[in-house]
Amino acid sequence: MKNRIIKSLLAFIVSLTMVSELSATISLADPIVVGGEEESMADAEDIDSDEAMELVNSEETEGVLANPKTAARYLYDNALDELIDRVPTDEHDESLPEKYDLRDLGVVTPVKFQNPWGTCWGFSAIAASEISILSAMGKTYEETGLDLSEHHLAYFAKSYVDDGSSQDGEGIHLFDEADRFNLGGAIFTATSVFSSGMGPVDESFIPYRGTNSETYNRKATNFCYSPDDDWTIPSDYAYYQAYELVDSKELLSPAIYSIDVLEVEDPEEREEAYIGYDASATDAIKEEILAGRGVSICFAADMYLPSQAASGGTPLFLNTEDNLWTHFTFDGTVSNHAVTIVGWDDTIPATSFLDHTDDEYGDGLAHQPEGDGAWIVKNSWGADTEEFPNKFSWGIQDEDGNATGYFYISYYDRSLCLAESFEYNVEEKENPAAIIEQYDMMVTDRTWGWSDMNGLQMANVFTAEADSDIKAVSCQTGIVNASTTYQIYLLDDDAVTPTEGTLAATINVDYPSMGYHKEYLDTPVHVDEGQRYSVIVTTCFQAGDDIYYEFDASTAYNEEYVNEYNRKIRYSYRNVADESLYADELIKYYTKCVVNPGESYVYMNALGMWGDFSEIIPYLQDYDDYYGQDFDNFPIKAYLDFSDPAEAQAIAENYTTSELTYAEPATGTYMPYIFEKIWIIVGIVIGSLTVIFLIILGIRKLVNLRKQAAKVPELEKRIAELEGDATETVAADAADVAKPEDNSATSDK
Repeated sequence: MKNRIIKSLLAFIVSLTMVSELSATISLADPIVVGGEEESMADAEDIDSDEAMELVNSEETEGVLANPKTAARYLYDNALDELIDRVPTDEHDESLPEKYDLRDLGVVTPVKFQNPWGTCWGFSAIAASEISILSAMGKTYEETGLDLSEHHLAYFAKSYVDDGSSQDGEGIHLFDEADRFNLGGAIFTATSVFSSGMGPVDESFIPYRGTNSETYNRKATNFCYSPDDDWTIPSDYAYYQAYELVDSKELLSPAIYSIDVLEVEDPEEREEAYIGYDASATDAIKEEILAGRGVSICFAADMYLPSQAASGGTPLFLNTEDNLWTHFTFDGTVSNHAVTIVGWDDTIPATSFLDHTDDEYGDGLAHQPEGDGAWIVKNSWGADTEEFPNKFSWGIQDEDGNATGYFYISYYDRSLCLAESFEYNVEEKENPAAIIEQYDMMVTDRTWGWSDMNGLQMANVFTAEADSDIKAVSCQTGIVNASTTYQIYLLDDDAVTPTEGTLAATINVDYPSMGYHKEYLDTPVHVDEGQRYSVIVTTCFQAGDDIYYEFDASTAYNEEYVNEYNRKIRYSYRNVADESLYADELIKYYTKCVVNPGESYVYMNALGMWGDFSEIIPYLQDYDDYYGQDFDNFPIKAYLDFSDPAEAQAIAENYTTSELTYAEPATGTYMPYIFEKIWIIVGIVIGSLTVIFLIILGIRKLVNLRKQAAKVPELEKRIAELEGDATETVAADAADVAKPEDNSATSDK
């Protein structure tokens, strides 16, 4: 097995254990609660955990594994349905202040500019992380200059393991490297990366630019580093970490829907599924901000890049009139952009949002929020108040007329979703290197959950790569108000299941929020090199009067499914020679998950035995619901320190990486600003000259018309005279014709 080091201010070794005879699984679980009586999750500390664990293990058959097909059928029949009963409410916590702004505390870092890439999700997560870290340190941005790397996060979120370890090949495989930074992501994508020991790192370590620092100026007002530069980062830079993520909270959205709107394409169907507004969810976000943590969140913007035009050509949701910059998504539009909430203001009136009564929307309704109040939001589309490469004119203007990069989103916005905050350990580490035992190397894309009332557990089994001490364990929970129990077993040499050995440690924890959770042991558990040990996670939650066990596994679409999907798309456009015309409809990557025998296990109390998850997965994939999906190991991890600090120091000092250097940024960082102003001036001059020319041309035409108009009376008089002469002539001719003939004259002749 191959070790990998993560190093920055803190160095980690990530150990991907090769399969011996046994291993266990990872879990997206929730806290442990069981017993026969109805108990509220709010009172989880009253639940008898020992009794709960006794119930779970009451029918276990030692040394026997379940039939994988039977286990797959059992899991399929117990797929987790929506069990959270949410009811709309307008009752806010009156103890919360009317206004609050983390910028006033000095812990909000400057606005950045995400161009040239669609990496808003990474900027959102980094901005929230910077706020959390500064708050935990008790310092301000001015004191520290804290600046974390979005480039490092976005790059390794779309990569795969390439190190010859047991998980080799696991991760995201791109069809075209140029798509890496435009594949999008969610806030929990960052959680998945950071919890694996990959970052965050300092911006100075991996800056947001290519190695040649080439710049790009598409329209003079959109000046940034070039997408055509080399943005590649060698894989041995992945496992560096400046700050250690210890917890993330996935918060419920204030907008309640009867369906998973992110899985539904039809906006009308999403709109019809809207139930109402949940004030308690708004209060939960406020509580995180009060605790000094920014909140990353997704919503439906009129555009998802600053250089784009609004949908339909005019903004539908964002009101920029009178420097209001208030946003309210009122329909079923799905989220397409991620930002960071840094504060709130209850006094922002509902009437400050766009009024659609008389516009082209067509239904004669105002479509304004049901109530007052809005989030103070930091965007990643630059600001006038920043310099290159973060300068761009967007957002609320300050007293000097400079765009700040901030705006407001209504509490009642119906597209708000995937809110998450982060908590970090900012204490200086004694050991420069540490070990993370993990198998879930596929960055989380989506999850499947299973639950039942009989008892479910999941486990991962690892083998110690050195004499070390287990200091912490972690998991992810996919349900609110959950109780989780962690158990660490030192396994016997001939163990077949994760419980055949000595129970060395137990931790019981309640988790009000979904997310990633890391728990430190009061007393580290020592393991000798070669010792196999398991980490078992049991999660329970209450739904109504019932107690459920639950666990989750990450999934993603595999190569076979993606190729078949893209083949169908190409066939439908078989008469279109240029693939670029429909490229947006193609899937740009596939995902590979590696789950080896003996790594992950699931215990089903109804079957009375453990099952090897690697053997169960193929049978799950036979069901239509899971067609084309690869399943990852359970997200259970163990964190260890070397027993000998000198060994950790030696590993850190001797670790070497590939050469990676960045050219100095373009000289004259004020040039983009100057260019922008020059182009504006040139545009004004050309426009003014054009207007003057048109005015002169118009005046000349007007003069000519007036001259022609002055001749009209004279022409009319002349016409009248000519008409009179003509009349007289006609009359004379008529008289001549009518005169009698003179016969006498004729006869004389």
